[in-house]
Amino acid sequence: MTNRLLSEWRILGVIMDNDLKWNSHVDYIIKKAFKKLYSVTVLRRARVSQPNKLRIYLGSVRPVLEYAIPVWQDIPAYLSEVIERVQKRALSIIYFEAESYAHGLQLGNLDRLDDRRVHLCYKSMAKMKSPSHPLHHLLSSPLLDAPNYP
Repeated sequence: MTNRLLSEWRILGVIMDNDLKWNSHVDYIIKKAFKKLYSVTVLRRARVSQPNKLRIYLGSVRPVLEYAIPVWQDIPAYLSEVIERVQKRALSIIYFEAESYAHGLQLGNLDRLDDRRVHLCYKSMAKMKSPSHPLHHLLSSPLLDAPNYP
């Protein structure tokens, strides 16, 4: 019987590599998100309105890219750019007239995903500040005294 070490750990839909990197998790969510993004492509071919295509993206694709963000959000820039590519592709499908990614973000009234991840983590920490939150006791006092997050 051989003793094989696992190269990654899967816990509640989050994948962590043995070397404590998030490459496997990012690969997994990218593949899953691109599969879901195909539905937006089909809607474009069916001439569905842009607001409805955006709703489908926001309701089915982006949640895949944002699942359990407080756990893994502090990823290297190269992984962040890989994730950002999904939203770039989505916006190019939804707003084909957009001249650039920034223009597509403006048309959809969206933020870059890396900025959104930071904001969602701040929001999560702000909720934990409440004494009624079940994880409140895990926060140290310097964090409680930190300024309000954006």
